[in-house]
Amino acid sequence: MRSHRSMFSCALRAAAVAGLLIPAGFAAANPIGFMSPFSGTPAGDPGGGYSPRVNPLRGVQPNDTASMGLFMFDANFNFAPVNSGSDVLAMRGTSTGLGTNRNGSSTVNGFWDEVVLGNTVVIRATFGTANGEPLMPMGSQVPTPGGGSAPAVFWTWRFGGLDPVNFMDHVTQVRLIRATVSFSADRGQTFYSTISHTTSIPNRNNWNPASDEGLIVSNIGDGMNHVMLQYEIEVVPSPGPIALIAGGLLTITARRRR
Repeated sequence: MRSHRSMFSCALRAAAVAGLLIPAGFAAANPIGFMSPFSGTPAGDPGGGYSPRVNPLRGVQPNDTASMGLFMFDANFNFAPVNSGSDVLAMRGTSTGLGTNRNGSSTVNGFWDEVVLGNTVVIRATFGTANGEPLMPMGSQVPTPGGGSAPAVFWTWRFGGLDPVNFMDHVTQVRLIRATVSFSADRGQTFYSTISHTTSIPNRNNWNPASDEGLIVSNIGDGMNHVMLQYEIEVVPSPGPIALIAGGLLTITARRRR
């Protein structure tokens, strides 16, 4: 836990210096290819994993796991996990209990997968309470050294921080095109605000393996009970799979000519 504290303290201080603290009331935007996170894999999508004849290409390893967690801070950089499990490993495509909400009684659930929305490949990760209670209501407290507590002021997320998203061996490059985080007070049916935070993620031209240490956000107490992370990506395969695609297209063309 000491390593977590050092990392979060540095991140919070750096964000404060750089003016990256995002206040409540930030400008609204539309999530990438929005559909309710509760709907899972979009209709017509054959599922995650790599297929050389699926366009656009996908590349996340089948049955891959990634760590997920939410964390809140007081004004002095003390922090605590919102979900009692802290960083919890979640298998792609499977709803995972991340532990009890520190600020309530409900389980915090996590879900992530690689999906295709039209011509866009998106890695989506969601956090939400099972009973719809707020994740961080007004009055949420962070334990402090000495056994006391202090009001939570800021919070952040971690996706893949301990266990990143891994791609198939024949994926040579993953380009991160856009990253957004969206907030909902009705369990993900609608989103009242979205932040684009693409530039906060390093290695965007080769985001393999994929992880996100989050932003420092200050909208505690606004009723949020659902968080959706979306990462629009472009998967670049090795020449072998590209040859398979070309070969498949040539075969189809030849059959049609006959």
